Amino acid sequence: MTDEVYSLQEIGEDEELLSFSSSSQEQACIGHLRGDFGRGTEFWTAWWDRHEELKGQEFKDELDHLVNSLRESGPLKDLRSMERFCREHAQARMSPKAGTEYYGFRVDTPQRRYYLRFLPLRGNYNFYIYCYQTDKFERAAELPPKEVEMSDKITVLVVEPMKPCRVQEIPNTLEAMGQVVGGRIESFSYQREAIISNEESKFLDLPLNRPLYDGSGTQIDMLRGTFFVAGVDGEHLTSLTDDQLQHFKALYDSIAAERPVAQEEIAPEAAMPDFAVACQISFRFTREDQENPGSHDAFISHVTEIFNQDQALAERTVGGLDVAFQSHCAEVRYTFARQDKDTASAEMFSKQCVLDVRDQLEGYGCKIEKIECFAEELEPDYGRDQVRGRGTQEKKRKGNRHDR
Repeated sequence: MTDEVYSLQEIGEDEELLSFSSSSQEQACIGHLRGDFGRGTEFWTAWWDRHEELKGQEFKDELDHLVNSLRESGPLKDLRSMERFCREHAQARMSPKAGTEYYGFRVDTPQRRYYLRFLPLRGNYNFYIYCYQTDKFERAAELPPKEVEMSDKITVLVVEPMKPCRVQEIPNTLEAMGQVVGGRIESFSYQREAIISNEESKFLDLPLNRPLYDGSGTQIDMLRGTFFVAGVDGEHLTSLTDDQLQHFKALYDSIAAERPVAQEEIAPEAAMPDFAVACQISFRFTREDQENPGSHDAFISHVTEIFNQDQALAERTVGGLDVAFQSHCAEVRYTFARQDKDTASAEMFSKQCVLDVRDQLEGYGCKIEKIECFAEELEPDYGRDQVRGRGTQEKKRKGNRHDR
């Protein structure tokens, strides 16, 4: 395994679908890895399970080795390396139906097949690796295609930023789906549903919308721009059932990603309870020279300055920032004061305030790995006097450093 050299083969037109979220060999798909280079030289990834029972330790080791090999001197080293690699393999450019900027490759190992999709554009997700188990893949290819009756129209749930969800019937075509999301589509599939969003939402800096959850209910990303939820049957999108509509409508109508422009118009501030929100931001440093006390102090000053400059954070952060360092990581803890309709809304607002300044926070040379917010409702006679309006002098203190 350690001496394995991986050869990237350009894929044919009949294989393009396999480098996306769904395929006729779906039962053979272990899962997929998505990643980006951040500002060009960073390396961030997220993994989605498709069939967790296929994800043994041998597969994990093989995938790690594949990715690390391609990072050492290949197209996954950084954005510039990927751009150069794609220029040198112009014939790997995928057909217009898949998106003209994409480049498709394949890697075969004795037990698995990996489909790699590259998009060498800054500010977007730069690569996807779809992982298939070869024996299941080949057996699925031998079976006759599943007959699925394609409807001319499907019933979906459309979710726009800061608006209630709406049920809509749309034509079952790529063109119509692209019109809903405002561009080329990207899908994230669960077992029975799929979330369809704009492939370039991050690159276009579309408005933040709602969280994206994995199959276990853990938030893994924030969706941008308008998206919709549809049913899934193999490689085809279908209408949502009444139960599916009810589930996702209840989920997404209860949260909103952007800050309300006029919260007072939604509910008078005096009518909403007070919450103390315990917040923790987990950072990972990207440079070795950031691991010294002087750099730690500079990091604390950087974060504190951003909190002081942002109106929502400056006005609602109670007390100072508590900063702790360990190895290549840092944790920033603080209490956020918020009046809202319930704990979930208070937590979402608190988290969104951090997301609004994420680029500035990461400008120091670090990456936010996790934002956690836990709201607790306060007694009516305690909330406003103790949490709101403690004054800015204490809030603007430099955070305390606690090395662990």
